[in-house]
Amino acid sequence: MSVARAKREIDSVEFAHWMAYYNIEPFGTPIENLRMGIVASTMANIHRDPKRPAFAPADFIPGERKAEPVLFDDPKDEARFVALSVFGIDLVKAKAKGRKRVKLKRGASGWQV
Repeated sequence: MSVARAKREIDSVEFAHWMAYYNIEPFGTPIENLRMGIVASTMANIHRDPKRPAFAPADFIPGERKAEPVLFDDPKDEARFVALSVFGIDLVKAKAKGRKRVKLKRGASGWQV
């Protein structure tokens, strides 16, 4: 349901009741993913090698695993990594062209040096 339609069809009292109900009994994709992750991890743990660690529900929920942070000793290496991974710009190549500073401009095709 769109926001405009919800504003036409639901008053604030009913909306408050739905919010209270959600606090008691969550619904929607996140809770459904958790429920299916519990089922999948239970099935996987039944059939796993006892020598291996147990599976968690988050192992079966897309996007639920937290990425490990990438740590650098040198701040310059970190800046190169961010520029390449976020903006697609290789600072080493930009510096090789004789640039002391790199200024980014947002163009029609994305970020540009």
